[in-house]
Amino acid sequence: MKTRSARPLYQYLPLVGFLIAVSSPAETSPRTKIDFNRDVRPILADNCFACHGPDKAKRKAGLRLDLRADATATLDSGGRAVVPGDPAASLILKLTAAENEEDRMPPKKTGKRLTSGQISILRQWVIEGAEFKAHWAYLSPERPPLPPVSDSTWGKNQIDRFILSRLDKEGLKPSPEAAKHALIRRVTLDLTGLPPTVSELDAFLADSSDNAYEQAVDRVLDSKAYGEKMAMHWLDLARFADSDGYHADVPRSMWQYRDYVIDSFNRNKPFDLFTLEQLAGDLLPNPAVEQRIATAFNRNGMSSTEGGADPDEYMNKYVTDRVNTFGTVFLGSSTACTECHDHKYDPFTQREYYQLYDFFNRIPERGLDNDPAPPFIKLPSSEQSERMAKYTNEIAQLETDRRKALDRQSDELSNNQRAWETAHRHRIEAGWQPLREITTSAHSGTQLRRLDDDSLLSSSPPVSGESYEVSGIFRGRELSALRLELVPDGSLPAGGSGRSTNGLSAISEIRLEATSANPAQEPPVAEIEWGGWSSLGPFKAASTKEIFEKGFLPETQPDLSKSYEGGTLKWKQQQGWKDGAAWDLSGENHVSFFHRKVISKSARFARFSAGGDGGFQVWINGQKVENGKVFRRVAAAPDDIVVLLQPGENTLLIRAHHGLGTYGFLFSPSKEPVSRAPVEFARVAADRSEKDSPSSALIDGKTDTAWRAEGRRTAILVARSPIPFSAGVRITARIQFAGDQPMGRFRLSASSSSGFAELAELPQSHQTTLFASPSENSPASRDALREFYREQFDAETKSVVTRLAAARKSAKDLDSQVPTLRVMEDMAQPRETHIRVRGDYRSKGEKVSAGVPAILPPLSSKENVSRLTLAKWLVDPQHPLLSRVTVNRYWANFFGTGIVKTGNEFGSQGELPSHPELLDWLAREFIEGGWNVKALQKKMVMSATYRQSSAVRPEHLDRDPANRLLARGPRQRLTAEMIRDCALDYAGLLDRKRAVGGPSVKPYQPPGLWEEKMFGGNKYEESKGPDLYRRSVYSLWKRTVLNPTLMTFDAPDRALCTEQRSQTCTPLQAFVTLNEKGFVEAARVMAERVVREGGQTLDDRLTYACKLVLSRPPSAQERQILAATHHEMFSAYQNDLTAALDLLSTGESKRAEDLNQLDLAAWAAVGNVLLNLDEAITKP
Repeated sequence: MKTRSARPLYQYLPLVGFLIAVSSPAETSPRTKIDFNRDVRPILADNCFACHGPDKAKRKAGLRLDLRADATATLDSGGRAVVPGDPAASLILKLTAAENEEDRMPPKKTGKRLTSGQISILRQWVIEGAEFKAHWAYLSPERPPLPPVSDSTWGKNQIDRFILSRLDKEGLKPSPEAAKHALIRRVTLDLTGLPPTVSELDAFLADSSDNAYEQAVDRVLDSKAYGEKMAMHWLDLARFADSDGYHADVPRSMWQYRDYVIDSFNRNKPFDLFTLEQLAGDLLPNPAVEQRIATAFNRNGMSSTEGGADPDEYMNKYVTDRVNTFGTVFLGSSTACTECHDHKYDPFTQREYYQLYDFFNRIPERGLDNDPAPPFIKLPSSEQSERMAKYTNEIAQLETDRRKALDRQSDELSNNQRAWETAHRHRIEAGWQPLREITTSAHSGTQLRRLDDDSLLSSSPPVSGESYEVSGIFRGRELSALRLELVPDGSLPAGGSGRSTNGLSAISEIRLEATSANPAQEPPVAEIEWGGWSSLGPFKAASTKEIFEKGFLPETQPDLSKSYEGGTLKWKQQQGWKDGAAWDLSGENHVSFFHRKVISKSARFARFSAGGDGGFQVWINGQKVENGKVFRRVAAAPDDIVVLLQPGENTLLIRAHHGLGTYGFLFSPSKEPVSRAPVEFARVAADRSEKDSPSSALIDGKTDTAWRAEGRRTAILVARSPIPFSAGVRITARIQFAGDQPMGRFRLSASSSSGFAELAELPQSHQTTLFASPSENSPASRDALREFYREQFDAETKSVVTRLAAARKSAKDLDSQVPTLRVMEDMAQPRETHIRVRGDYRSKGEKVSAGVPAILPPLSSKENVSRLTLAKWLVDPQHPLLSRVTVNRYWANFFGTGIVKTGNEFGSQGELPSHPELLDWLAREFIEGGWNVKALQKKMVMSATYRQSSAVRPEHLDRDPANRLLARGPRQRLTAEMIRDCALDYAGLLDRKRAVGGPSVKPYQPPGLWEEKMFGGNKYEESKGPDLYRRSVYSLWKRTVLNPTLMTFDAPDRALCTEQRSQTCTPLQAFVTLNEKGFVEAARVMAERVVREGGQTLDDRLTYACKLVLSRPPSAQERQILAATHHEMFSAYQNDLTAALDLLSTGESKRAEDLNQLDLAAWAAVGNVLLNLDEAITKP
């Protein structure tokens, strides 16, 4: 009787559990040599490495089992875990087989226990000498010989030898070749993401030549759709998206990177160059724009613009994301856990993680930045480049013309300029009246003493928070400006003009109130004529916040002839509105506008009271009334508001806000003359103004800004409009100081002169020139003022300057429209990189420099290492991982699962390869073939393995249900993008001839989804025309609100690198293909195509429809069912034409009104049935 040996390891390990499904309890000869990587490492990795593996921080008893020297060393107890050749002395066997739970390893608390079969494997391994091997994935692949097979006639290329050899061992036979229609559909979907056209299908079926299939493969490899399909998975890996991801998930411009990927696949760019460009394209010698675009691979990660976030935290997130993505995409290894500690299962240390980190920690980025986030490049289109060149040439010519005009000699211009300068200097120096009848007070109680030159002086020590109040009479006809002069004094510190210890002053704010010197002499109210009211509204607001913040019309220039809200709201005269009586208004969360003309015989103040049940704002002649209550919530008592009227016609506009409940508004002009009013300053002119202490700080209403001055300084505060009090003005100035820097000696005077506004509007450098005497001006300042004068007042020069400004603006506007792209770029002085203790970005440990894991080959040089060094190291032909990981990824694309099922984990926690020799053979073939992606993929799809029928036989379900041994052809559901794209293509809505690339588009999605889900009220606006039906690779990818159709079919949000998408089967998916607008539209537009192109008979049209959707004609039973469906729906729509028309109006594409609408609706129903067949969304 034959003795049954111990079962092979793979029947017991979860790590290689896939082999349970594909293998029967086969007998293994006791003489079969144990292989460490195949048989032993998985046992140790799953059960022992967590406590006895690479992570020294978690290591127990000082025992490490992944290295021979450590595993065989003498422990503190005197024993040895592994004694080669002596199982009785090997503690690993004693402890794993212990009967006592307290002694047994792994400990009971882990929930793990080795099976007898696993212990037998370890025992046999020890007996055979306990040979250790480096992990298979970390050894450079070598090309193995082709294995012997049972049938040398089966197979198309070398791939099939490896597959058949394994099938022979498992006692399975390959399946026959798939039917031609299934084969052309399979390879076309796999290589382009689209079905074959009916003409392509018919041509292939009619071609009986030996190379018909190869010609079809070459054709689809050469199509632009190939690159669009191949890009989809790479964009998952590169975590490409059109939004930032964090916080508000704001949009970003990255689509040029997507186009680079598509173009690279279409051009069959060698994969080593593809890798080099993405990791270090910017560091290549004289990098092309395309190579800089490629580096956006490392800028695709999520980023934040949140104001309250810690930039250092997010900088760390960005760099760790790059390291983790690098590990997954290029090493097939999960490196993320080594951010915090040494890897528990693989020989990757935390120190090595931060050595990789250092490669990606050198770009001049900030933790928080809006798009375009530096570093970035601008990528103009050819049309934009041509226009920019035109503007550049135009600007150069106009600058030459400007120089000629400025250099032109003209006595008249010189005389006019002197007169202009003299007028301004006279305005600065003359016509000022010091305030009379002055009274003063200071917050600190210090005394301000009036000197003979009308200046005020306090020599008291400074105090923090000081303020002065100075009041005095100005006898001018109207107040147009106030002059503040700081005067040095010997009694003050450093002989300055301030009381601070260094003699400086810091004035943060000056507020002025004007009072009539004699109210009885002010003009009567009868001089004001209040016009009739007009109203506009109510405008509906979405929220209380929007009531106050949304702009419904330009308040500064209301146009009573315009209508709003699509013509539903217009200005309406309110004949019944009377002043002094409340107006009843209706609505909830709304805004209304009231308008009237006010006529005054002279410049004067007017007062009115206003109030209501909500807030309101007031504009007079386009100027918002600034009296401290911009947004009011008025209660019972109305507010008194003072406005300054100009002679003639004035415009009064009120914006009233209302939230909930009843609403009324009251307006009542006052009959009393105005004798007191605040003075609003428009601008400040000064002899000196610095960026960090501008003179505008005197009137900006902010106490945290200040005009800082030393020595003798002058500032002129210009009133927005002259203050007209007939009997003179009492001015009260309230002056607030910053810190402990009050003025010591100063003088206030007032003027009625005009022209101060022009002075205050001059650039500060020219103000400084004019405040000084001509003899004090430098040649440079005089030349600058001369140029300025001519540009402003000489017609010839002004014309050139105007055209130059227009050209520059056009160039700037064009430049702002040029797309940008975030890219990589190294800093001149790299940042230091430190290990982050426990992964905490705030806790810096040992400083490290760039390097690679010791388990992998070393860098070619340790000097001046960069991302380019890393990239070249990666694509070295002897590198063990890149080629394996990449061919495994392409294998999974065609066969559903990689040779290594865990494509993102080639380490100890990953599954063993189902065909390890084939994996290495493909890796060497890929490298030695020049990293030729199309050649590699062609070899895969040309294999007999790929061409097998996907029909499942009983022995498949019994021995290989997951098809890991590939005894049948691959059959998988299409990806989310392919399902949508195929539906569009069946209908003819997708334009196959459209050029590759362009900005992302917005397909259908439920209305209001962004508004509901997104912070900040982002609004989704669907694309129009052909953009609405572009391939899904071009669809806008918003991380926090992914397109629901794509999300339902398992498209990832791309917040992180995605190696393999999950695949679910849910009722929601059926709802999408049945009811989603895009699929219903596809069904009804496909119906038009079937009627127009499918022939005249029902049978011909059914055949055509099935060839469109299924790439084959219908069976007799299917034909019968579909014909009955057409008849049934035609009859139903005869009784309900409205339903038919509703169906045929779905979507944005136009309804075919020239066709029979009932017949078309019936065919749309047939199309809907076909689109919902499993076969329509599955690769055959």
